[in-house]
Amino acid sequence: AVVVAVAKMAKKNNWKSYVSLGQDYEWGRDTHKGFTTGLAKVAPGIKEARQLWFKLGETDYTSYITAIMAANKRLAAIPGHPRASCSRMPPFQMRSLFSYSGLLK
Repeated sequence: AVVVAVAKMAKKNNWKSYVSLGQDYEWGRDTHKGFTTGLAKVAPGIKEARQLWFKLGETDYTSYITAIMAANKRLAAIPGHPRASCSRMPPFQMRSLFSYSGLLK
């Protein structure tokens, strides 16, 4: 369901690529693989431009937000996060950072 929603959002906004932000351990990487594989099947026109990995328990996402902004991507996929799939639906902890960065326009 998440992959389909992200694919629809990408199509609606004419997004061709995205940056992924994942949890750097086995479950996070497995979830990322499932997300990117699924998205490639339902939306073959959208490509992953870059992968970013944060450590378990990390709370400062500033460097990741900066990297997403530098990549000039409007979609940041966060596969596997219990409350988020992309920057349009950020987790509570990241909401203010994404809003501040301008990614939530």
